[in-house]
Amino acid sequence: MKTKTLWLKDAGLSLACGVLASLPLVLDTIPLLSFFLYIPYFLYLMAVIRERSLRSLYLSGLFFYLGYYAGAFCFFSAMYPLDFAGLGVLGSVAVLFAAMLLLPLFQASFAAFSVVLLGVFAKRRWLSFPLAFSLVSAALFTLFATAQNLTWAGVPWASPAVGIASAPILIQSASLLGSAFLCFLIFFVNAALAESFVLLRGCRDKAALLAFFCALCLFSVNLLSGGLLLTRKDTSERTLTVAVIQGNAPSTEHSFLGTRLRRAMIEARESAEKADVDLMLWSESFVQYDLLGDALLCEEFAALAKETGAMQVVGAFCKTDDGFYNALYLFTPDGEMSEERYFKRRPVPFGEYVPWRAVFETLIPPLTEISILGRDIDAGDAPQVFHTEAGTLGGLICFDSIYPTLARTSTKAGAELLLLSTDDSWFDGSYAKSLHLRHAVLRAVENGRSVVRTGNTGISAVIDREGHLLAETLPDECTHAVATVSLHESGTPYTVMGEVFVALCITFLFALPVGVTLRGRKKQSSDSIK
Repeated sequence: MKTKTLWLKDAGLSLACGVLASLPLVLDTIPLLSFFLYIPYFLYLMAVIRERSLRSLYLSGLFFYLGYYAGAFCFFSAMYPLDFAGLGVLGSVAVLFAAMLLLPLFQASFAAFSVVLLGVFAKRRWLSFPLAFSLVSAALFTLFATAQNLTWAGVPWASPAVGIASAPILIQSASLLGSAFLCFLIFFVNAALAESFVLLRGCRDKAALLAFFCALCLFSVNLLSGGLLLTRKDTSERTLTVAVIQGNAPSTEHSFLGTRLRRAMIEARESAEKADVDLMLWSESFVQYDLLGDALLCEEFAALAKETGAMQVVGAFCKTDDGFYNALYLFTPDGEMSEERYFKRRPVPFGEYVPWRAVFETLIPPLTEISILGRDIDAGDAPQVFHTEAGTLGGLICFDSIYPTLARTSTKAGAELLLLSTDDSWFDGSYAKSLHLRHAVLRAVENGRSVVRTGNTGISAVIDREGHLLAETLPDECTHAVATVSLHESGTPYTVMGEVFVALCITFLFALPVGVTLRGRKKQSSDSIK
């Protein structure tokens, strides 16, 4: 009975700590709290990590991450009911149950091993010196957060780095070492502050002061470097005036293309009247079929490009001999359609294709029926860029923007400006729109590229390479926004080196046990000689 009560207490505490840590993802107004909200869980781990079994530590990590990911994914509740997918009450409940509980549980079941490995380090006495707990826990938690990029089920939607993306001064170091470093920064500051408190209670004042000083120092260095990077002068002499066209035609509602097109065309022409626009970006799958099969519509976009003198980048589908893709098309100011097209590289699981179809058709059939397309979308396999007279443009579509490697490979392929076309109408009425926008901010900073982002129902924005919003639209309005951005050729250190910081974390985690073991043997040898 006592063991059961203790288990329930640990599970409840871990779950609550996870929900608390997820708050900066839900609210974009509290980025600084990211450096404090993990402290309760780290305090708990420091208190129990040596006495609990590895099984108990796994369960603690499972509930912590379940609370964290469930907090991050609770926006799915705003999608109820799923009438647009033809699902009834029971089908909608089944799908949302899977999205709000099973997906967080799946991710948590993997991430919980970070706590187990931390327990292994503690039980093997590899955390016997000051800051060892903070460094190891930050490295482990960062690795498992980064690992969410690797499979369709990972979905790095809830990366801790996104929680601080609304404060540009805090995220400039991503241009040096990527978002993985931002995750490490958050985890380390929280863990070091927790370690400082525990050491102070144990009357180890010097060690406590060291932990506190290191937390303060790393945070301050990041803040100072961010301030210095923000003072850089933009020396680029090449600029583009861009317009984001927000048609406000929710994919969850049935509307005629002609009606949507007329409304969006009005916004496009008004943006051209407002400024000498060089490029207009339309939302993801604005045309919800193969654009190449509609010659009249192609002519209409070509005529608009010629009339306004602005390139038109349009989201539509593309059917080829190789597959069926979610694509971006380019119409040039001379009224021609470019043969270069960008194909979405990360289709949305269950929204655009069904992974493990046979499994989910058996377990949760409604989950395989929510796509409004009636067929699976194929994934693009290359960072195709558009070569234009104005510069080289890189494409991203919706889900692509939450994966750092995709924006990086587009930049390495020559993109001087990133075009992000998305449709977040599924998330109307929730914080998910803001959360998705913050991913785009991180991609801009990581690669030193401005990002032009158009959402069907918003939020559309023009983001400079430092993460500032140069222009932004209100959600759920038919509107447009215009801004001028710079084009850049040189890459950031992150663009060049990639996930080198992740490699450093792995190296550290392997080197630490070896170093501690060798030190222990050397000490034993010295003591035996004496």
